[in-house]
Amino acid sequence: MRNPPAFDKFLLKYQEQLVKVVPPEWLPEPVLVASKAAKMVENFKIHLKGARDYADWMNDNMQDGETYYKTQSESVEKMLAKWLKKNQTTKGFKEYGAGHYGVVYPTQKPGIVCKITTDQTEAQFVANAISLNKRPAGIVKYHAVFRFSGKSHKRRPVYIVWRDEAHPPVLASDGSHAGIVYQNALHSTKHVASIIRSMITGMFSRVKAMGVSSVWKRVAVAKNMEEREFYFFLPEQSLDMDKPTTIYNWLLKFKGLRIPMENKLAALFWLFKNGCDNLDMSHGFSPGHALWWYFENDMLLADVHANNVMKDQDGNWDISDPGHMIELSDRYANVKIPSL
Repeated sequence: MRNPPAFDKFLLKYQEQLVKVVPPEWLPEPVLVASKAAKMVENFKIHLKGARDYADWMNDNMQDGETYYKTQSESVEKMLAKWLKKNQTTKGFKEYGAGHYGVVYPTQKPGIVCKITTDQTEAQFVANAISLNKRPAGIVKYHAVFRFSGKSHKRRPVYIVWRDEAHPPVLASDGSHAGIVYQNALHSTKHVASIIRSMITGMFSRVKAMGVSSVWKRVAVAKNMEEREFYFFLPEQSLDMDKPTTIYNWLLKFKGLRIPMENKLAALFWLFKNGCDNLDMSHGFSPGHALWWYFENDMLLADVHANNVMKDQDGNWDISDPGHMIELSDRYANVKIPSL
């Protein structure tokens, strides 16, 4: 997927500000990319080919395909000539690839990449993680994060992040027995994290009635509950964390239970820890260690799946795109993302 041209424009516009906050070699490598005119030319060529194919079909079916093609081509050829007169290239930057929220660029510093993202939770996670001054095994190292002030893309704020490089292919492409085991166990844990995030987000949707501090208090109560207080709500011991469909089906039933929110969260926290331990200690998969380490530091990563895990420069699996982070306390209330 090609990155949105707007992202290249952000990099071009903010070059002077960027070199004031990071070394110049941390900027992406400038290249010439296809301009809007070049893309229009390509579209018109595709349209012409489609018209030719349809005209041939008409001819084969005893219809006047040549008249149809002549009408189509005359109009398209005029537009094509117009766009061919314009510049076919424009300034841009070399990129590794784009996803739903952003694009990753190699920089001129080996081992360092920068990412432009519209995922606010990812950007806040990076800021929070850097503030801890420590990093667990199983996740890439982050160096800096800034927001492009006053700018948005698709009505979302835009951020720029620098981190250590991770190498494709992603875990989702690993068809080995071990890779499939990692994927299944990771997706089970993600299912649990997603439900936890949904529940806490729902609590915040009612924050006017309860107050922000009351949400943190309820989460803290759940985190500190003894197992005996939620034991009867736990899944059967036979529930296999390596089978995401089984976990997903159990969670669907669990969501419908009418029990106190704190007890429900406590049971889910227990299951999330079980999933992280299964990844880390049973399978030796370090991202599981990272997920639980950040949970213990009051951050839940609820969207770590097999497309968000790659290998570091030493060949170890690392979380490369943490998303859907939700804070579990007010610990990071004073951590702000600086603006450019």
